[in-house]
Amino acid sequence: MASVDVATEDELAEVEQIKKDAAKAKALERGHFGSTLEYIVATIGVAIGLGNVWRFPYMVYEYGGGAFFIPYCVMIILVGLPIFILEAWIGQYTGFGTAIACGRMVPIARGFGWTMAILPFFISFYYSNILAIVLRYFAASIASPGWEECGYEELGSTYNTKACFTQEQFKECREQKDSSVTFWNNECVDVFSFCEENENICKDKVSTCVSTLMKYANRTHCKNQSATDDSFKFVRVEDAVEYQTAAEEYFTYQVTGLGDDPSWGDYGIPHWDLVLCLLAVWIMTGLVISFGPDFMGKVMTFLGIFPFFILVLMLIYVSTLPGVMDGIIFYLKPDTSKGLQLGAWNAAMRQIFFSLSLGQNLVHHFSSYNRFYSNIPINSAVVTISDTGMSILAGFVVFMVLGYYAFISGKEVTDVVSSGFSLAFVTFPEATNHMPGTQLWAALFFILLYIVGLNSNFAFLETVVGSLVDEFPYLLKWKKWLVLVFSLMGFVCGFSMSFDRGMLMVEMIDNASSQLLLLTGLGQTIMVSYVFGYSQFEETCEEMFMGMNIVVKWYLRLMLCFITPLLLLWGVTWTYVGYKSPHYEEYQFEWPLVLLWWLIYLAIVMPTFLLGAYEVYDIVFAKGRSWKELFRPTALWGPAEDALVKELAMQSGNLDEGTRKIVDENIVKAIRRKKARV
Repeated sequence: MASVDVATEDELAEVEQIKKDAAKAKALERGHFGSTLEYIVATIGVAIGLGNVWRFPYMVYEYGGGAFFIPYCVMIILVGLPIFILEAWIGQYTGFGTAIACGRMVPIARGFGWTMAILPFFISFYYSNILAIVLRYFAASIASPGWEECGYEELGSTYNTKACFTQEQFKECREQKDSSVTFWNNECVDVFSFCEENENICKDKVSTCVSTLMKYANRTHCKNQSATDDSFKFVRVEDAVEYQTAAEEYFTYQVTGLGDDPSWGDYGIPHWDLVLCLLAVWIMTGLVISFGPDFMGKVMTFLGIFPFFILVLMLIYVSTLPGVMDGIIFYLKPDTSKGLQLGAWNAAMRQIFFSLSLGQNLVHHFSSYNRFYSNIPINSAVVTISDTGMSILAGFVVFMVLGYYAFISGKEVTDVVSSGFSLAFVTFPEATNHMPGTQLWAALFFILLYIVGLNSNFAFLETVVGSLVDEFPYLLKWKKWLVLVFSLMGFVCGFSMSFDRGMLMVEMIDNASSQLLLLTGLGQTIMVSYVFGYSQFEETCEEMFMGMNIVVKWYLRLMLCFITPLLLLWGVTWTYVGYKSPHYEEYQFEWPLVLLWWLIYLAIVMPTFLLGAYEVYDIVFAKGRSWKELFRPTALWGPAEDALVKELAMQSGNLDEGTRKIVDENIVKAIRRKKARV
């Protein structure tokens, strides 16, 4: 690497002072992680989120069981790992997140960097609300699980409907001396009254039932009055009406208030228990972030490791239950007719972006707190492998529990599989009802969800606050107040989702923000490989002593220049061509709500266009420079002074003479860039 111009005496003196301060870790304005290990574990905590626990297992089920591992692992190699290395390089080399780094690398991409910087904060609006629900369930699991039985009173009210049903309560009714009773309307009732007062669910009303009226047949069956098919003349009491489990009603009526027919027309009232839980989430998040990256790194290190122990503990216990092998077989059995379809490959790519937290300035920002000379490919591989391992491990636990639940319910595994909210808040709680030590396993499951989600929420808040401080350094001394302001903003926005129909808003923001991830990934790849220039990328990697051998060099060259952008282009095209209007389960949003969805979407991408237009005006028209300047690195491009100082602080005098000389030269360059910026 070429040496800098001869440094002045003042610059040499400043370098020496920086070294002295670095030894005491005083010169670090932005802060840093305590070690590379701390960075790796914290980044694993950022990557691992709710999607690993409840989204990945369902994706495996949906796309061919074990066959889905083929497209998933291939996409990890072709897309996930290269993008992760790219994002870690941007943050680690510049010492900044995308808000600063993108504008210095390619000036016209300044707004694109800000789009990635604010995207996590939009995600935190609904993510924190989900965490509030998780915390609410955790509290209930410790006190007394309200999903254990029908007719349960919580917070002074009984929320169950007549159709609430649990196997245990049904069996208790049937085991009475007079077995001509069943469970209905939260109590034991005689079968005669049950049959005479209810209507039957006809499988096919047109061909098998003239009407749905029922009559009493015997102690265990009702009779369809006018069934035209003999097989429908008699129906078991358990199958006669459409029952709802206690866990399903607990989530639908008590916790969220969503109801049977959710609609934006009746948004309902706030659930103050959820509001208090939401406040607790943002207090915890704000406190951790306000103490700086060093403290945050230590907290996230602990929280990043703990979920693995919970999952292993649950795996060991669940393996002793009956029916778990059916769940494992269902999880791993390959169905290539589904697993090798194009839809499975696209789903795998989208899941990788969710799982590794790519395309949203999280990896960039956390990498900016790492050592300047830390080995990016190795770090990235460790995080990627750990994240994938967590997803697979969670899949085993989830499907073993589902296998057990199917066994005790007398159903097939496919009949109890669910995803997202249904898996976390209905199916899993219902399954724990049948486990010895219900409260313990329910509490462990929800604390697992809370920890992995809280780590992500730390990252969301730190990213947006850190980006503002990077853009406006004078705000550094007010960072704690910024944390308070943005925590309040997150709480207020989350409050709107604590109403009866708040889950509809959760779905809307989730859908709008998730549409962008592949697009931001594609934008980064084009920006670095084709605008900034891949050859310059390789030069900076050498400057950072990444130690890439010939295999790693050619791997990254092939991926980032050709294969990865082509696959991302295909994924983006697939996503937008197959666009579906926003909806929540079966409820399709009306056109004003679709318009609101697009407004949220545009609010996230707006900085790309506004700041891009400003850069065109400023560089081309105001300063009269060439259009080419919009696509060339600025004079401020390069490692920040902090990025180099933290290397000295973290190495604690262990640098060899050659490396120390290069660090000195880079610090001189950084000093000049910093002065030019001011």
